[in-house]
Amino acid sequence: MRTDSMGGVTLNDFTRALEEAARQQGFVLVDSSELPPFDNDNDNDEGFDEVFDGPTEDILDRIIAEAMLEADEELAAQIDRAHKREAVAQLGRIIEGISILASVQADLVKALVLED
Repeated sequence: MRTDSMGGVTLNDFTRALEEAARQQGFVLVDSSELPPFDNDNDNDEGFDEVFDGPTEDILDRIIAEAMLEADEELAAQIDRAHKREAVAQLGRIIEGISILASVQADLVKALVLED
């Protein structure tokens, strides 16, 4: 990034870096000059429901609840996979310990047989 004469980052460079970081996080940037103007001069609320075709609050609540449930299920699945990996690792350590004990036992039996 370029800096100004006092060593600070210029506004344009900061804006570009901020926009790039937003894009990397999956945000869609829209130039507000391309949006239609917002008309707030209409004090008549009677036609609002016919004009507004967006999702209702109930639908938004359901979407949020479904997203939370899906996230909970994914987290539970990740935790389950982590537990299974740990169980397999522990089983491997147990088998390795048993193998070492069997080897020691075989050495002891061999030593006992050779003593006789």
